Amino acid sequence: MDKTNTICKVKSCAFHHPNNLCAAGEIQVENSSRAAVCDTFYPRDVNKQFVSGKDVQAGTDMRDSMMADDNLGINAADSSHIYESGASNLTPLITCNADDCQYWEHDVCKAEEITIEGPSAAISGDTRCKTYVPE
Repeated sequence: MDKTNTICKVKSCAFHHPNNLCAAGEIQVENSSRAAVCDTFYPRDVNKQFVSGKDVQAGTDMRDSMMADDNLGINAADSSHIYESGASNLTPLITCNADDCQYWEHDVCKAEEITIEGPSAAISGDTRCKTYVPE
């Protein structure tokens, strides 16, 4: 399956690579009130994780399930792997449920390149897929 070149400007995400790339193996873009957001967003500082939409710190027991390894064996709670020169998963598959976007095709983004913005995002709703173009 084709992968999409990704520019990620969400520096507060655990998957953000210093070259404005994404180190997640797959990005899930969700349609949210006529905007597309990156649902793969996970805060770099897990102590600032929002709980039920409220600005409170999540206890360690609540974060355990969120800190599981992804499909490439990378622990989201430890982002040090992203800064290693050998990082290999920097062109993620983009899955998308924004079926009103001109680049959507059967839950996959067919754009050659997408840009995700939200440099100081605290939750996925603070991010935006700037490539999203409603039909």
